[in-house]
Amino acid sequence: MRKWNIGWGAVSHCNMNCQFCYSKHRRKYSNDLVFDDWIKFIDENHSKINTINYGTGENTLEDNWFKLVSYIRENYPGIRQALTTNGYLSEAVKNPKNMQIFIDAVDEVDVSLDFCDEKNIMSFEGNQKHMSGR
Repeated sequence: MRKWNIGWGAVSHCNMNCQFCYSKHRRKYSNDLVFDDWIKFIDENHSKINTINYGTGENTLEDNWFKLVSYIRENYPGIRQALTTNGYLSEAVKNPKNMQIFIDAVDEVDVSLDFCDEKNIMSFEGNQKHMSGR
C-alpha cells in the first residue's frame, strides 16, 4: 500500500508577524482544529502515513502539539515526525516535559530562516516586538 508524506499545518498562530508570510491570512480568518480532531485524523489514517512535517504556524507555541507528537510516537511509532520552526522551539523546550517529548517524538527539525542576519529579519514590521527577549 502506498503511504503519504504529509505537510500538516496543525497550528496556524505564530509569535512573529512577517509581512511576507504565506499563511498570515489564515491566522486572521480561520480557526485551527482542536486536539481531538487531530487524534481522530491520525487514528483513522495512520496506516496510510509515512511521515508528517508540521509547519505553517509555530507549532511549539501550542502545548497540545507536544501532546499530539507524543501520542503519535507512542501509538504509531513507524510514522516519522518532523518540525519546521522559526526558532521558538528553543524557548518551548526550556520546559523539561516539552524537551523530553521533543527528544522522544521528533525525528527531524527544519529552521525556517528567510535572512541570514538579524538586521534584515528585524526590518519587517512587527518582528521587533515579537522577537525581543529571545
